[in-house]
Amino acid sequence: MNTANSKVIRGGRRIFGRYTLKGVECAGCSFVGGTFGYNGNWEKDSQDSLCDALIMDAEINGCSVGPAIIRRSTFSGIRGDLLICWGTFFDQVKVFGRFDALMLNGVPKPGLNEADKRIFSKKRSNFYRDVEWALDISQAEFSDFCIRYSAVPIEKIILDPATQFVVDISGGVGGVDGLVLSSYTKTMISQMLKERAEKGLLVAPKRDGKLFSAILQDADILRSAGYIKPA
Repeated sequence: MNTANSKVIRGGRRIFGRYTLKGVECAGCSFVGGTFGYNGNWEKDSQDSLCDALIMDAEINGCSVGPAIIRRSTFSGIRGDLLICWGTFFDQVKVFGRFDALMLNGVPKPGLNEADKRIFSKKRSNFYRDVEWALDISQAEFSDFCIRYSAVPIEKIILDPATQFVVDISGGVGGVDGLVLSSYTKTMISQMLKERAEKGLLVAPKRDGKLFSAILQDADILRSAGYIKPA
């Protein structure tokens, strides 16, 4: 096990080669302007990878993760600003306890053209076909969490049915406009429509008491209207 305790870790770009990290444990570290997942080439199936890692009690500032592969790893006690994972693949990754703000984006970088989006989408589908489960967020405490552009198949995510909800608009959204929902949930559904997604994930953020209550109320309304199926 490679360990790092109470260190400040910066950067992540390499001139040559890619990262293949296994058996990493970081406790009490700060990641400043850090990047991971940008040294390989996803088009050639040569991606940075992290396996069997434990990252806990960490602070992140100005960091991002690219199209890396993360397997059998655990993240807990993560504080700081929004972390965006661009086209990252997950295989049996657990997030529990505090994780302030996390966005999983289904494209490897902004501005990707439509042809490359289709190529990447096929690679993503092929990857998750052999994954038993991708993410366990059932015990995570977010300030904000969202998934964009089908970053991870929802059926491969382990959820807390009391606070994390699959919104299904496959039957159409004709009745949504008449529902009294929070602006957060309305924005989430609008994003689903933009992405042409039939299912989306609505997570009540346990670290934002006011929004947490609003999302639970929204979930009750959506469930009564048939957009959230009984657990």
